[in-house]
Amino acid sequence: MAELKTTCGLGNIRPQWMQLFANTRWFLVVYTLLGVVQSMAWIYTPATITTLEKRFKIPSRTIGVLMSGNEVSQICLSLIMAYYGGRGSRPLWMAWGVMFSALSCFIFAVPHMIYGPGREALALTEEYLDPTVLNSTVTVKSEAPLLCVANQTMNATCDQDSSSGDQSNVPLFLIFFSQFVLGIGTTMCHSLGKTYLDDHVKKTNAPLMFGTVMSLRMVGPAVGFAFTSFLLRLYIEPTLTPVITPSDPRWLGCWWLGWFILGSLMLMCSFMIIWFPGKMPKKEKSTEKATDAEKTLIPLISKTTLETEPLTKKQVNGEKHEQTEKEEESKKSEVPDDDGFFPSLIRLLRNQMLMYNIWSGIFFMIGRAGHATFSMKYSETQYHLSASGASFISGGTRVFAMVIGFMLSGYLMGKYKPKPRVILGWNVFLGILHVGSDIFHIFLRCDDNGLYGLDMNNGKLDIYNDCNMNCACEAVKYQPVCYVEKDMTFYSPCQLGCKTKFLSPNGSLTQFGDCSCVPSHVTVPFNYNEMPKVPTFLNDTSAVTIMNGPCPVDCTKIIVINIVVGFTISILSSLGRVGSVVVNFRCVEPRDKVFAQGVSLLFASLFAFIPGPIIFGALVDITCLVWNSSCGKKGNCWLYHKDNFRLYMDGAGAAIMTIGVLLDVKTWQIGKNLNLYDEEEDFINNQKEKTKKKQNNIAKEEKKTAN
Repeated sequence: MAELKTTCGLGNIRPQWMQLFANTRWFLVVYTLLGVVQSMAWIYTPATITTLEKRFKIPSRTIGVLMSGNEVSQICLSLIMAYYGGRGSRPLWMAWGVMFSALSCFIFAVPHMIYGPGREALALTEEYLDPTVLNSTVTVKSEAPLLCVANQTMNATCDQDSSSGDQSNVPLFLIFFSQFVLGIGTTMCHSLGKTYLDDHVKKTNAPLMFGTVMSLRMVGPAVGFAFTSFLLRLYIEPTLTPVITPSDPRWLGCWWLGWFILGSLMLMCSFMIIWFPGKMPKKEKSTEKATDAEKTLIPLISKTTLETEPLTKKQVNGEKHEQTEKEEESKKSEVPDDDGFFPSLIRLLRNQMLMYNIWSGIFFMIGRAGHATFSMKYSETQYHLSASGASFISGGTRVFAMVIGFMLSGYLMGKYKPKPRVILGWNVFLGILHVGSDIFHIFLRCDDNGLYGLDMNNGKLDIYNDCNMNCACEAVKYQPVCYVEKDMTFYSPCQLGCKTKFLSPNGSLTQFGDCSCVPSHVTVPFNYNEMPKVPTFLNDTSAVTIMNGPCPVDCTKIIVINIVVGFTISILSSLGRVGSVVVNFRCVEPRDKVFAQGVSLLFASLFAFIPGPIIFGALVDITCLVWNSSCGKKGNCWLYHKDNFRLYMDGAGAAIMTIGVLLDVKTWQIGKNLNLYDEEEDFINNQKEKTKKKQNNIAKEEKKTAN
């Protein structure tokens, strides 16, 4: 194997001025910046899922499959790239990985470049206002009217509009392919970045360094949530003027623009990281100092008392051992002690500590997959938030807690050096805490008055009656309106027989009028069993106010409780993250460190990241009450059963993570002898300091004697 370069540059381009950056500090800066951009992308993906579902009519189950493309490539390539990447120039491999990540961002935006915002989105703008969407007075094709027009007919010719991509598989393929390419980049960065840093810092400094890196990388989610919230408040076609607001369920945010921005930022990071050396140069000064210290030990022995003589011998042995250790590490960095791919793999698979740690993490990742993938949908469904508001609530408020937790974790581990069983025991406690949190969230509910005509027990929706029978509402799409006086939400203005609409000065739809099918008997909250079999309607609707959008629900108290619980758990969880990283590095031989990260990623992808989103996507779809359909094909879900949504998401998560807790207990039992901090190195360094102090004291005494 060729010797790794210790100078900054690429090929033969290695200018002298660039060598100023050939140190761990500058790599840490660039690696942290890369982490910020990657974190923004990881936040942006789940935050825009609901928008993608509405735009291309994709069920949650299908979204789970599409997101698994990331893991498919990791399964195929993680072991190979981790094995060979760890034995080559890791910054160079990482740079290529970041380029693949940038490419995946651009691919993700291609569906919008091909199909544009879609006919439905264009029809809700002033420039392309379509009467078949807002107020139909003609024969309707493909779209249903919102308003009731007497004796209207419906020609369900269902001409497929291929230009919108709603019935096409091309957007699905591109999304999956984007995730597949992203997995290649993620594998390289995950397996190589932290191990490269760990190889170039002392073990005693590693916890503080990892804590600093992880806390600084939390800037990414903070910026990512703000970034996502801003873009989702922009209409999908920013140059046009929408006639609806972000609170309208038909609102589509500018999801595609973020991918171009993130892809460009990743290309910049790739350009910066590619110049770093395959191996950081040695610090010659530290070697000289160690040699000088060793030389001064022998004279010092003769001048000290018998009590200090045994200690000084330890110092001599320690210095020699340290020098030998450094020579061995230098040889390993140039020519890794390698006995082949399969022997290395078998050695890792037989490592009980590593396997228990990996499998425990797998069950926790599966248990958290529901919230990780569908966190925005969870907030929208349970707390009645818009997509942009859900983006902020779902994670933005917890970022600060994670920053504090990572910094404290690194500092406390570096200062107090807790024993392995303390760190592993803390992980057991955190697992129990996560299980308890999910169980608690099952009962954390924000009640509303329901949807008029909807039976929550079996999902039956009854919106038709003698009054609106001639309004052609049978194919109308979900467009909730609020009967303000009764605080009751109805499926659409067509259901209420509304014949006119009112627009605000800026053109947005605000209110409906001339509604002839307003029920005279409305129970609040709605109870399907109390709905009269022969409904009666108000004769005078002049005092009735029908506003666009669902009736507002005040979930402030529940949101505050959710934020407080999430903040607390985030800070406590973050306190254990640095310890988990260090344990994962120290439970294997140094030569297997990078390869172990590849094995961990392979197992996580195969058994957690692929099945997790698919399982929870299917559970989410089971709770759907109102589906959007186009030409007889089921699309995205408009309305979910809130109680079942929480029960399936949080209940399943708690059950799966309980298995992870049991595996953590086993890890705690077998990890008591793990060496996390290289205590021998600490002993040698402490003896150096004591030796210097004694030298100074002897010199002072000699000066006094001479005077």
